[in-house]
Amino acid sequence: MRLRRLTIPVFMLLVPAYVCLAEEGAQKITREFEVDYDGTLTLKTERGAVRVSTGRGKQLKVVVTKKLPFGWGHSEELDEFLVEFEQSGDDVTVIGKYPGQSGWDRIRRRLQVRYEIIVPKAYNLDIETSGGSIEVAAIDGNVSAETSGGSIDLGYVKGTVYGRTSGGSVRLEGSGKKANLSTSGGGIRAGTVDGSLEAHTSGGSIDITEVKGALKAGTSGGSITAQITGQPQQDCIMETSGGSITVYLPDGIKADLDASTSGGKVWSDHPVTVHGRTNSRKLLGQLNGGGPLIRLHTSGGNIRILQH
Repeated sequence: MRLRRLTIPVFMLLVPAYVCLAEEGAQKITREFEVDYDGTLTLKTERGAVRVSTGRGKQLKVVVTKKLPFGWGHSEELDEFLVEFEQSGDDVTVIGKYPGQSGWDRIRRRLQVRYEIIVPKAYNLDIETSGGSIEVAAIDGNVSAETSGGSIDLGYVKGTVYGRTSGGSVRLEGSGKKANLSTSGGGIRAGTVDGSLEAHTSGGSIDITEVKGALKAGTSGGSITAQITGQPQQDCIMETSGGSITVYLPDGIKADLDASTSGGKVWSDHPVTVHGRTNSRKLLGQLNGGGPLIRLHTSGGNIRILQH
């Protein structure tokens, strides 16, 4: 294995990085930073899968692997994709890009990029990739994760969560604050969310283990299952165009209920004080004297309001 020293331009701090040519068609870049808790890692890359784990200390480590599929391309392509690092205080920024190339040139490249990152347990993440999955272990900071072509898999996030993908599923183990999850082509699964939750997909189901705040969930191509365990302080809206809705509500919840379906039936285990005309496809009334609105609507399935 041959090591050669590479100077990579940074703005606030210049530290040597090392490029490791471990095998033909592959290259690794490793950088380490001393940071404190509550800093932010910002990663913006034109391609690459991202995996983030946490360490016990205050060190931040980034390992970037660039690789060409066997038999494709030339080794010069490894150097065409640049990775730049910048540190400002406790914040670290990593940029991966093809400088000066057209969009078509970037798309037709077959280069494979992967980021393996270790951050302190109490740290914030702002990750954006144009082509790859994002995986984040349990972390005590805030997380923003966005990809144009891959799945998002997040452990328990103590802070706020924003997760968006244009082509994959989204999974969140849980959040200590509010969460916003969306995808254009996959399902959404969320564990316990202590704050409010917004979940939207154009092509999959939504499954929410527990939400303690307000809930807004919508899908154009799947079912919705959710548990609301606390008293909502804001309206809760669940809508689907192609599936059923099952919602679990606690005893004693105070809410105005508006549930309707165009292609199924509505029933409730909770007693509802009905207002106006109702039938098997529509239930309009109050739970325990009324409160914030719980609106449930589907164009192609049943609605079940159950006790948990």
